[in-house]
Amino acid sequence: MDEHRLGLKPVRRRVWAPIGARPIALGHHRYEWLYVTAFVTPATGEAVWYLSNGIDKAFFAELLAAFARATDAGRKRIIVLALDNAGWHGPARLEFPDGIIPVYLPPYSPDLNPIEQVFAKFKAALRKAAARTVTRLWQEIAKTLNTFSPRECAAYLKHCGYAN
Repeated sequence: MDEHRLGLKPVRRRVWAPIGARPIALGHHRYEWLYVTAFVTPATGEAVWYLSNGIDKAFFAELLAAFARATDAGRKRIIVLALDNAGWHGPARLEFPDGIIPVYLPPYSPDLNPIEQVFAKFKAALRKAAARTVTRLWQEIAKTLNTFSPRECAAYLKHCGYAN
């Protein structure tokens, strides 16, 4: 499980300037962010995706509850959830629903988190789409999420050693 922030942060990649003068690039510093949170099952590659316009500890707790309901987690079905060390994942003041057991990855170890590979492909597709409005970004996110098959997600998990 992991989340990824996406936004409409305009970036100028090249700016003309006279030789010997420092280039000046004007920017628009009002960003609009969207978050994609993904949960992937190692055995099947089945993915559960959530989209939001922000995230914090309280919202993450609600997200966990929604995930538990969507996957029937509980006393009869236990789910071990691999988490990185983002502030809202921390155990302090965070209640995990019945059936969800958190396991924290070591700090600074994105190579152990298979979802990072998913997000790399995801970001490349979104860059190519070049959305310029939040509405268009939402549309591109939905379109891109549908390109991930369970088989592909399972391959990412296997690559990181989480499945056979």
